[in-house]
Amino acid sequence: MLRIPTIRERVRAIKCALGEERPSIVLRNARLVNVLTCEIEEADVVIKDRLIAYVGDYSKMYSKCPKIVDCRGLLLAPGLIDAHVHIESSMVTPSIFSKYAIMHGVTTVFVDPHEIGNVLGVDGIREFMKECVKSPLKIYLTVPSCIPATKLKLETNPNKLIPEDVENLLKDDWSMALGEVMDVLSVLDGDHDILKEIIVSEKMRFRVCGHAPSLRGDKLCAYISAGPDSDHEITSPEEAVEKARRGLYIMIRYGTFSRDLPKIISNIPRNVLRRAMIVSDDINIIELKERYLDEAVRIIVRSGVDLAEAFSLCTLNPATYYGVDWLIGSVAPGRLADIILLDQDLKVVKVFCEGELVYSDYSLFIDFPRHIYPPYFRSTVKIPPLESSDLKPSCPKNRCRCMINVIEFIEGTILTRKKVVNVQVENGEWILPEDVYYIAVIERHGRSGSIGKGFCTGVDIGEYSIGMTISHDSHNLTVVGKNVKDMYVAVRELERIGGGIVLVKNSQVVASVKLDIAGLMSDDEDVIYEIERLLNYVDRDVRRGLYKIAPLMFASLVVVPEIRITDLGLIDVERGRIIDPVISCE
Repeated sequence: MLRIPTIRERVRAIKCALGEERPSIVLRNARLVNVLTCEIEEADVVIKDRLIAYVGDYSKMYSKCPKIVDCRGLLLAPGLIDAHVHIESSMVTPSIFSKYAIMHGVTTVFVDPHEIGNVLGVDGIREFMKECVKSPLKIYLTVPSCIPATKLKLETNPNKLIPEDVENLLKDDWSMALGEVMDVLSVLDGDHDILKEIIVSEKMRFRVCGHAPSLRGDKLCAYISAGPDSDHEITSPEEAVEKARRGLYIMIRYGTFSRDLPKIISNIPRNVLRRAMIVSDDINIIELKERYLDEAVRIIVRSGVDLAEAFSLCTLNPATYYGVDWLIGSVAPGRLADIILLDQDLKVVKVFCEGELVYSDYSLFIDFPRHIYPPYFRSTVKIPPLESSDLKPSCPKNRCRCMINVIEFIEGTILTRKKVVNVQVENGEWILPEDVYYIAVIERHGRSGSIGKGFCTGVDIGEYSIGMTISHDSHNLTVVGKNVKDMYVAVRELERIGGGIVLVKNSQVVASVKLDIAGLMSDDEDVIYEIERLLNYVDRDVRRGLYKIAPLMFASLVVVPEIRITDLGLIDVERGRIIDPVISCE
């Protein structure tokens, strides 16, 4: 919900600026990062209630100020803004997410909750947003446009949003834009339902967020012609420049699963940055504990970008894109007092949300209330009857050599490649190379009970088998391993705990992470220790362990090239069709 100032708040700010009313707080001797003019300005910043009332030299009024904070030696900047994030990917609920986001100077995020929307539909989105509006972190909704992700019927989807659902969600007070239009093939085919959603959004003066992975040339122009005006699926400087030239605002990712920022920011023309933003897209709680957009700013500055311009990418630019720069995104009179103070190393020292000090020197001064979700949110894992042998592709009984299609996960991205591998069959069993694993996707919402089976590589989990109910975007159950008996144990344990991640070895559950809210999130902050414990088995370095398993969470993402797997089978994304994991045997 856009927290528009009241007449009373405006009047009190006016009087405060004129010296007729005492300020709530004065931030004195600040080095203001002025993103409006891209300069560092020596100034006092005066706050009255929720608003910034005055910026400049306020020394004549110091004697009337009940509370003065000396900011000497500190930088003062607007609160950071994440223009595109899926909170569900953090594995914690919005309340816990908000706590850690604020500690890194993030005061506003624009969410696209199509993860919980896929699992629980419109009711899931609205219940999720009920929790979001309780938070001191401003959380605005970009309404999911593609549930399911594609209309090509390449997987079993638990829910579907029709244009009327989208229009009704756009009318909710917390809505600010249409979320990422990711069904590229349907857009290029001129699908009327998607165009209806776009046109409704445009009539309501809302932005239409895009999703155009690898689109260039004529297909890019065709996609933009449909109405989307931004894209976060950018993986190279050349792609960023072309998309900016064709009218898109570019969102450069620095999250857990896509870390495109370092390679793009050092090689992008500076004139492109005025239409650029930094977003996380997906950030896991393990990384959120340590860094967020504050780290992105440090990376940008180290690349040689001017300090104020670096902050603009995470403040003024996203606020301008969403049309709320009159309220947030800069430090100026009349704006909400979302302000951060940073030391010379650009580490966040203090955070003000709407004039209230909420974080200072590693301590939080505000509560983050727990939201009580309906019981059915915790009973979404419904596994069909199956045996361990159901988790691998059928195999010729005779000894032979086969050519198979293998999903190759590309490290550091959510992209995949199709790889053809020769494998031996002996006694009716696949003899897989050391780096090739079985992968299966099980429909887990009680709709069809179907199971897609295939092979994958680029997954460094050793002798473990791993199963999870996080599988973008329909979030069926994905399980990977060398040993189908261990894979079966993982599936049954996920069913027992109501969803999450399970690691198995030698038929024993080694570690598990319980994510029983839609099979995606936990509202217990101790889940962080569960995640760390599981990842430590995968790699001693928890972050590296997270990067190793992260690609599996996107194994079913049928809107990103090149090859995926769903409960219906192996998917050739670019052609939009199901293919056989086995090419030939001889």
